[in-house]
Amino acid sequence: MSIEISVCMIVRDEELTLGRALDCVKSFADEIIIVDTGSKDATLDVAKKYTENIHHFDWIDDFAAARNFSFSKATRDFIMWLDADDMITEEDQLQILQLKEELHLDINMVTAQYATGFDEDGAINFKFARERFLNRRHSPTWVGQVHEIIPLAGTVVDTEIVIEHRKVKPRDVLRNVTIYEKMSNEKNLDARETYYFARELYDIGDYQKALKMFASFIDMEGNLIDKQDALAIQDDIYKRVGADAKHRLASLNRCHDFGCSPKATLACLIADCHFELNQVDSAKHWYRFAMEHSPRVGFIDEKYYNEYPSSKLAELDRR
Repeated sequence: MSIEISVCMIVRDEELTLGRALDCVKSFADEIIIVDTGSKDATLDVAKKYTENIHHFDWIDDFAAARNFSFSKATRDFIMWLDADDMITEEDQLQILQLKEELHLDINMVTAQYATGFDEDGAINFKFARERFLNRRHSPTWVGQVHEIIPLAGTVVDTEIVIEHRKVKPRDVLRNVTIYEKMSNEKNLDARETYYFARELYDIGDYQKALKMFASFIDMEGNLIDKQDALAIQDDIYKRVGADAKHRLASLNRCHDFGCSPKATLACLIADCHFELNQVDSAKHWYRFAMEHSPRVGFIDEKYYNEYPSSKLAELDRR
């Protein structure tokens, strides 16, 4: 007997993409729950074409609170969360239907790949694993006002199902920064909050403040993969402000203090610095490391695992 899935969404002014998302889930969803946080466009008219299970939540600058409210309305075995600008290919819809046949109620959660970066042809070039299907009986709970998550717990099943996050309108880049600034005025941010606040500052071009936040995060007890990504973003900022390769390499080499193998992105950035310093053997070592030894964890930018280091090695061989 297959399990049943509640698809829960929080939405606001999503008339352009909501129908696309709901068309993707109607093949496998046993229940669709829409929580609106204050739409002023035709979002609710679109939602009513797919479900009567529509609720309102007063927005309080807290994504976890809104998602937990949506989960509270779910009644089926597993809950799947989705954003209005997500979409799922027919192939992945079939994989979800197969998952429904294979899942059992001892499983706490199931992860899927979240694709958020695409090349000029629309092909996926950036993705990472995220919790996606949650066992309702185990009371899954979101945490984090921004960049909210459900902490991994219990029995977790990883899948290669892909959810594609394809936006059609730019996001409000100041929204999350404003929330984080309010949070930082009210409390000391934890490591994860500090990391994502720094990323948001980077996105709006506040580089000096972002560097300070990343430095604070790296000195905290925090996720080691996030620390690698922090070093990579710091390196981009240093390049933007004109720092030389020697300075950038000293920053990147902090990854060796983390006790884990560098991701391909970081390995290539280290190699780039050696390249610029004309340290050919070291550059070759780190480009090869990216291709042969780097773990595929966290945010994955595909080009750094093959295409980019291959081209750089070829360039070095032509010298």
